[in-house]
Amino acid sequence: MKYPWYLLPLCFLMTSCFDYAVNVAFEPDGSCTVETHLDMLEPIYQEAVRTLPALSENPLPLEEAAYRDWVQGRGGRLDSYQRVVSEGRIQMNFKIWYPNYAAFHSDDMFGETQLQLQGDRWVWVWDPGPMVRSLADLDEPNLEQQLSQLKPLLQGLHFSMQLSAPQVVETNLDQKDNAVRFHYDYASLLGKKTGKDQLSAFRALLVEKRVVFTTPKATTSK
Repeated sequence: MKYPWYLLPLCFLMTSCFDYAVNVAFEPDGSCTVETHLDMLEPIYQEAVRTLPALSENPLPLEEAAYRDWVQGRGGRLDSYQRVVSEGRIQMNFKIWYPNYAAFHSDDMFGETQLQLQGDRWVWVWDPGPMVRSLADLDEPNLEQQLSQLKPLLQGLHFSMQLSAPQVVETNLDQKDNAVRFHYDYASLLGKKTGKDQLSAFRALLVEKRVVFTTPKATTSK
């Protein structure tokens, strides 16, 4: 079954909310394969946790070469990658090209990803780009209808879901079992209760993403 063209970037946007833990492959016949790779997060977070307390000494905790290899290993090409560090905040800008669909730019498709120190926690904050914001502005029935068409593509997507009070998405790396868990209050974001409807949960993920992990007491020199 072929899906409308606008569902392809939508599917990629939703899976991109999982911090590159999801591999999406679009085939020439219009089919789509979605695979989870939660184990891919572990070394990235371990390196971030190791280097973030000394951010002023090592402002580049995520190496471009490692990210480039990750993209290439999934059939893509990293055309550009830039990190801007200022006062304990890291902004990453990137452009990824895949052979089966158009190039995606961090500033228009993914928005801005920033790393902020809040108390003793480092917080990844994702500001959605204009396309995501336009999707969030769609009326509920129209968006639900579009997402419902993606359901067959997402049946193999497995992750832990729990409800929490903050109206943000929080992902915590559990050092004990290296599990990644997503927490969000999609009922508040949607303005209505939707039970455990996964598609509605994805709608919430399109609004805002925050990835939080705990580090030792961190200090930065101003």
